Amino acid sequence: MIVNLLNKLIQVSEGGTGANNAADALANLGGVEIVQAKGAEYDMDAILKGGSHFKIYSTNKDTLGTPYNKGVSNLSASVIISFSSSTTYGKQIAIVSGGKITFERRLNGGEIGDWYKVITSEEPYKELSVYNPTPAIKDMAQYIRYYPYLNM
Repeated sequence: MIVNLLNKLIQVSEGGTGANNAADALANLGGVEIVQAKGAEYDMDAILKGGSHFKIYSTNKDTLGTPYNKGVSNLSASVIISFSSSTTYGKQIAIVSGGKITFERRLNGGEIGDWYKVITSEEPYKELSVYNPTPAIKDMAQYIRYYPYLNM
């Protein structure tokens, strides 16, 4: 028996995508959409506050709301991972092309925080003080060392 599959929607449970277009297939399969957000029509502030999503954006000097656009980076090209659970809570992480710094900011209670530096390859580690440590932590050490560039 020959079956014409050209017009048949194949469900995910049958090995298909369960969709008629690429965007729906991506959503059905749990993939991450990668968006070329290069231009002033893309505003990372509006995207972050836009509701539940998980996407990756490739940005340039014209993209609004980026670390470059906000004046915290002199490098204009970046990849921004953006995710939020609602219009009030979310996060964006910016990996700046050609730089040694990664930036992060949060959407908390509907307010977008500033971009801040989270990693730089010029600092091999940072010591983080432990405030009000539990007895177990006191036994181990008073400081936790964070090594972002371990070769494991």
